[in-house]
Amino acid sequence: MYELLREFEMEILDRVDINYRCDCSRERIEEVLLSIGKKEIEAMIEEDGKGEVVCHFCNTKYHFSKEELEKLIVDK
Repeated sequence: MYELLREFEMEILDRVDINYRCDCSRERIEEVLLSIGKKEIEAMIEEDGKGEVVCHFCNTKYHFSKEELEKLIVDK
């Protein structure tokens, strides 16, 4: 920091550890699935009989059975 900002007077007042935490959840992923539309979910059921969604931030895999995908469509 001192190298980049050497022309400024600085004083470090506090230090904080930085941690990354993804806030994905199964409920949020279900919302994402619903956002792609009923026809796309039906195509997933027809083609694979199941579904998988991977969070691009933390790489958590969420698996959905045929029954879970069908329930998403019905509850929509």
